Amino acid sequence: MFERFLFFLIRAIVSLRYRVRTSGLKDIARPGRRGILFLPTHPALIDPVMLLSRLFPLFRPRALADKDAIDIPVIRGVATRIGVIRIGSLTKKAGTTEAAQESIDACAEALRAGDNVIFYPAGRLLRSSQEYLGVNSGLATILAQAPDARVVLIRSRGIWGSAFSWASGYAPAVPDVLKRGFRYLLANLLFFMPRRHVTVEAVEPTDFPREAGREAINAYLETFYNATPNPNTFVPL
Repeated sequence: MFERFLFFLIRAIVSLRYRVRTSGLKDIARPGRRGILFLPTHPALIDPVMLLSRLFPLFRPRALADKDAIDIPVIRGVATRIGVIRIGSLTKKAGTTEAAQESIDACAEALRAGDNVIFYPAGRLLRSSQEYLGVNSGLATILAQAPDARVVLIRSRGIWGSAFSWASGYAPAVPDVLKRGFRYLLANLLFFMPRRHVTVEAVEPTDFPREAGREAINAYLETFYNATPNPNTFVPL
């Protein structure tokens, strides 16, 4: 009941500014709901909240989080309840390599245990409307360690241009965005704020090159993520 109420509340809050339409999730759930590796794009800081709130009722996926960032009252308890995978900070230069390997090992272990995991192949926010994975090897390593995991790709459209994204040319400042958004919500009497329309598409490909190596995997993902336009969309406040 707690989890249902939590994600209902999150969806209700998000709906004040975003209209989110999902597709493909029921097809993904039909063969089973265990051992799935969800691979989304990361166009804005708000998309993990949208994604987790919609995946959780069906799949209860586990997400990665900086253990220091969530080690605070209330957040710590919620993270424990929803199965967040705690990792070391990727922002501390001395521990970057160790933290990255820790996150990869934790994801693979969870998948082998039958859990579902959300993993961002690029490992960072989009810097442009196009996804670029470069030489990232985290996903290939996870698949090598968890060869039986199902792979589901998730493509989001409509978020690029949000104040939570890099579309303005600089890193989003979350506290400022939240403060400004709250003021505009009040000015719009909460329920009359213009909505940003977002689509979230989930696909389980049959031709995913999971054993073809890092370069082939990354090229496949880039082709999928960039196959449809991702315009820089402005929505009035």
